[in-house]
Amino acid sequence: MTEDPAERRSLQSLDERIRRARGSAAGEGPPQGAPSSSALLGMAWRLAVELVVAPAVCGYVGWLLDYWLGTRPWLFVLFLLLGLVTGGVLAYRAMQEMIRRGELMDDEVASNGTKPGKHDDAGEKRE
Repeated sequence: MTEDPAERRSLQSLDERIRRARGSAAGEGPPQGAPSSSALLGMAWRLAVELVVAPAVCGYVGWLLDYWLGTRPWLFVLFLLLGLVTGGVLAYRAMQEMIRRGELMDDEVASNGTKPGKHDDAGEKRE
């Protein structure tokens, strides 16, 4: 059996592609543009603080006003709800800012490790 040179090059090319695929699947590192684990932890803490501090501060202000005005528990409940909404909005804005700065990956980055390209109005990718 003689090997055809074209077939041999094809097999070598296939072997090289298989090695690259195995290397990326084995976790040789995060995809290019992916945030590190410490960066993700920092982002998670920021979002948690946004969601916890706003209701706590607003609830405390409501409790103080209730104590001062003698309207227990209505201002506490009102301000606590206001704090929950505020915390959600602040966390949403923080997440949008992280996405805009490229600190968080969207689906396209997570799937192929590249930053997303520009899209036209119809949602199709432009080069």
